Amino acid sequence: MKLIKIGLLLAVLSVLLIACGGAETPAPAAEEPETQAQAPAAEEEVVVEEEPTAEEPAAEAEMAEEQPTEEAMAEDEAMGEKRNVTIGMMKIVSHPALESIQAGFLDTMAKGGYVEGENLTVIDANAEGDIATLTTIAQQFVDEGVDMIVATSTPALQAAYNVTKDMEEPIPIIFNAVTSPYAAGVANAPDDHPAWVLGSQIFPPIGQTFEVMQEVFPDATVIGYLYNPAEANSVAQFEEAQPIAEEMGYTMEIGTVSNSSEVKTAAEALVARGIDFFYYSQDSTMGAGLEGLVQVANENVIPIITNDMPGVGRGDAIGVGLDFTDDGIFSGQYAVDFLDGNLDLATAPILRVEKTAIHYNTAAAELQGVTIPQSIIDAGIDMTPAAEEAMAEDEAMGEKRNVTIGMMKIVSHPALESIQAGFLDTMAKGGYVEGENLTVIDANAEGDIATLTTIAQQFVDEGVDMIVATSTPALQAAYNVTKDMEEPIPIIFNAVTSPYAAGVANAPDDHPAWVLGSQIFPPIGQTFEVMQEVFPDATVIGYLYNPAEANSVAQFEEAQPIAEEMGYTMEIGTVSNSSEVKTAAEALVARGIDFFYYSQDSTMGAGLEGLVQVANENVIPIITNDMPGVGRGDAIGVGLDFTDDGIFSGQYAVDFLDGNLDLATAPILRVEKTAIHYNTAAAELQGVTIPQSIIDAGIDMTP
Repeated sequence: MKLIKIGLLLAVLSVLLIACGGAETPAPAAEEPETQAQAPAAEEEVVVEEEPTAEEPAAEAEMAEEQPTEEAMAEDEAMGEKRNVTIGMMKIVSHPALESIQAGFLDTMAKGGYVEGENLTVIDANAEGDIATLTTIAQQFVDEGVDMIVATSTPALQAAYNVTKDMEEPIPIIFNAVTSPYAAGVANAPDDHPAWVLGSQIFPPIGQTFEVMQEVFPDATVIGYLYNPAEANSVAQFEEAQPIAEEMGYTMEIGTVSNSSEVKTAAEALVARGIDFFYYSQDSTMGAGLEGLVQVANENVIPIITNDMPGVGRGDAIGVGLDFTDDGIFSGQYAVDFLDGNLDLATAPILRVEKTAIHYNTAAAELQGVTIPQSIIDAGIDMTPAAEEAMAEDEAMGEKRNVTIGMMKIVSHPALESIQAGFLDTMAKGGYVEGENLTVIDANAEGDIATLTTIAQQFVDEGVDMIVATSTPALQAAYNVTKDMEEPIPIIFNAVTSPYAAGVANAPDDHPAWVLGSQIFPPIGQTFEVMQEVFPDATVIGYLYNPAEANSVAQFEEAQPIAEEMGYTMEIGTVSNSSEVKTAAEALVARGIDFFYYSQDSTMGAGLEGLVQVANENVIPIITNDMPGVGRGDAIGVGLDFTDDGIFSGQYAVDFLDGNLDLATAPILRVEKTAIHYNTAAAELQGVTIPQSIIDAGIDMTP
């Protein structure tokens, strides 16, 4: 890592399927609710082919230019080939939390195939607390032509944004360690942000912090609040805390600082004003000057509570905050996906870290005259340095409790199996290994929706620790069986197109308290754009779906107005089970269709062989959102990376079982990463030529 010292800046500054159907068909759904979500890290490698060298014989060069088959691509992927990338990393100040987030970012980059010192060059710059210097750093990154700016902290994001906003082609910015990109003036909402700026935010759980205050300091009335009013994130947190304090009857004595050297003096001034305890939130200046605050707190026997979790290990008595590791992972995965060409920064949402924790330091608490209540000890983690070392030893041993989960799906289907495999792999990485401390009861309804209710009830009767519902009908059955329980069994879902259309949830943050997961609504608008490119003269679509599946109805209602707007006629073929697919396809052929289209529908996936047979016999191509279908005989697929669905839901399960996630308050995630797949053999049989633009952008899934 090339480290830029600020003293040298002037000279050398060179920083979420087949979502399968439901038992009931709801009324037409509104537009999909917008997602404000966390996204656990994925490990994936995508190949960028090398150009043939001048020394290659002509025949070999011609072969090198051919698109790789699925088997060849898998071999290349195993080699982890990626293009060379230079990123500029910038932060406002040295702080353990910022360094932890940056380390998590680089670790995620490495897992994604971008390894520092190999194909990744990192220019690391630290403004040492001087906000003006950040602008100089950002401009230097622009002058050096870095491939990406990674802005760690709110001031770093603001500087990077201001320097790039007037560029004709702005350098992409990925941000982390940002409390509120909205208060910072960079974004308006998770899905309303500059097209070249994306990242994850870490707004602290201030309301929960005040609840802990009341429990730990029941007789306290005066808070000594410290912050830097020049940091937009600190102002946002202060404005969140102030009305809560007033509502709870606290008086807030305010101490402001402009740099780390002022922290000790500001703390002493608050002591003189008769405070009961110190409180500071996520503030880089406070973190940099924490030693001064701890010294004053210890000398005057006044406890410190914070949202800055690394501060607990450094001398604060209690911390209520977020897991900063996730911030590095989320932003790092966004960087990998963007560099791999699998993510559009303009349309992906800003993520929000949700996982909270309580930390305490018994040694600091004793020095500061506070007794940690047993309830906090039971719910929290002891970050006293000696205890932290012992905990690290236990963690290295991988100790987890024994867990039994019930996994249920509507039907056998490659996409569902892929998602379930990703879920279990993520569980294993989180310390829950099948056959060791994880028992998995796997149940398949074989296409019978009524059987799902029996399966869910059996899981309840057996007292499983968690139900994992894969597909929309599975989610509906699990929800209906558990909704009247006094203490419902937790449900984690995946492979669900729309939990809203399924009648289980109303919005990402409005769902049953025991139900959480990730959804996979397909990119139907993008699919129609591909249709126009591949079938420029086509006018009649043969659309196939099962109207008994709530997810299929939601997709049909999304597709129908787009088709009408683009001038297509849609001939509809409906099926109720997989045996009807071939007959429905033949009926559509008789109605003069130009191509078949089906979206994410379990019934269609289960009966795909019948559709492929009809398509090949009549030389009519198939386009789909069911990505595994391309390898089974569809010509083209435009859809989501189902791997992420298993990873996101699996990470939610791990976090919940570890006690680090509240299902009731975390948001439903939405898989965003899209891809185009094509099958050259199927395309030839079905009479379609794959355009070069699709070949360049897509992946050949020919077996």
